[in-house]
Amino acid sequence: MKRYGKTEHLWERICAEETVEKAMRQSLIKHKYPGMKTADYNAAQKYMIAHWDECKQNVLRTLTSETYVFHKLHSFKVYEPKERVIHCPQQFPDKIIMICVYIVLRDYFYTKFVRNTYNCIKGRGIHDAKAAIERIMRKYYNWYYVQTDIQKFYPTLRHDIIKADLRKVFKDVKVLRLLDAIVDIYHEGVDEEGNEIGIAIGINLSQLMAILVNMPVLREINERWHYPCVNFTDDCFTAVPNKAAAHEFLNWYIERSQQRGMKVKANARIAPMTEPLRMIGFEFHVTADGEQYTLLSKPIKLRMKRRVRQLAKRNVTDEEWKQQMASYYGWCKHARCTNLMQKTYGDRYKLFEDMRTLQEVKANIQGPFGLPKSRRESVVSLLGVDICFYDVTMTNVQKIDPVTHEETYEERCAIKFRHAENNEPIGDEAYFVTGSESLRSRAERYKDQMPFIGKVVKKSGRNTQYYVIE
Repeated sequence: MKRYGKTEHLWERICAEETVEKAMRQSLIKHKYPGMKTADYNAAQKYMIAHWDECKQNVLRTLTSETYVFHKLHSFKVYEPKERVIHCPQQFPDKIIMICVYIVLRDYFYTKFVRNTYNCIKGRGIHDAKAAIERIMRKYYNWYYVQTDIQKFYPTLRHDIIKADLRKVFKDVKVLRLLDAIVDIYHEGVDEEGNEIGIAIGINLSQLMAILVNMPVLREINERWHYPCVNFTDDCFTAVPNKAAAHEFLNWYIERSQQRGMKVKANARIAPMTEPLRMIGFEFHVTADGEQYTLLSKPIKLRMKRRVRQLAKRNVTDEEWKQQMASYYGWCKHARCTNLMQKTYGDRYKLFEDMRTLQEVKANIQGPFGLPKSRRESVVSLLGVDICFYDVTMTNVQKIDPVTHEETYEERCAIKFRHAENNEPIGDEAYFVTGSESLRSRAERYKDQMPFIGKVVKKSGRNTQYYVIE
């Protein structure tokens, strides 16, 4: 198994000034969604903003000299609806250092995760897990399933197993010392054998470490048992051919989990696939004929109805009601809940008729020249096609790094045009964006002559290809 270390320059990247700068900015983000209200900054955050350069240099010094000493975590309770105790690091410098580690190492953790594990992984959230469960139930509708859950997952994870697993992923000594310090910052107590157990839920690296501990079990399910499986952190759904195989698999799963320091809850369930499966907030059904449908889980339905009654007592406006119920509407839209919404929301159900999907919102975001992004066309599709050039400008294009998944912006050239036929413009205005320097220079050179009809063509030079306007 490949391990990462000096070749990838992990320690240098963690200690880099741009990483610390990015971590400091991320630590101040309250909500990542535009239009949402942001909470007020606390005293530590205000101090960091006022002494930005000084704080950044302190973190850089602490990392490069390895003099970091993590302070005691502060805790608070959340109800979702189950009560959980969240343990968070202090804003400066503990949280900044942990975010630096997370930014650099996150993708190396991802390389060790099998595809059928979800949650805490970019692109593999609730909806991706829901789609996977639905596919399995449709395909294996005459099988059985085994549903398991780990008892007190985060508070019972053993420190020695976590550290041993980290050494199977990383080999840089400095990186491992820092990761060990993050693991040791919190412990719930000791188990029967005297091993320290428990990791803090409020640290972003804890989620990746927890999945890493569970990974050998999931890998054996895929490679030894070859059963379709969906794992959502500590919840596991596995399809098995028959009841006897289900009992055999469950006994193995309990024993293997105990070897990894995890205890399976006593409510593990074996049932035919036609029995409802309640998991990740949904209730999955499949008929004896293989027809699959998904409903909302009972706890979420009850909370939704309770919220509707509370808002009715307050006699809130339609706008506030829509804002308060938007999250529940999102849950319902991904399940077969039209009748439930109409019955629960009453006349206010019509408020969501104009609700647009995220794809529709993105398509109507204005791009260059005030045109919606849905009017953007590819320059490749326009090669050799008659178009009428109208205008040229520079624009910033968002890019996602395929390795680090970081968002960056690059300056590109945008050209407004309309399609042409028989030397006459036809259709609506559109635009294309290009990074070609030759096409940009020619478009800017001909800007005073616009509008004119021409073509974008690709030409070959010495060891290169470039675009021109003819």
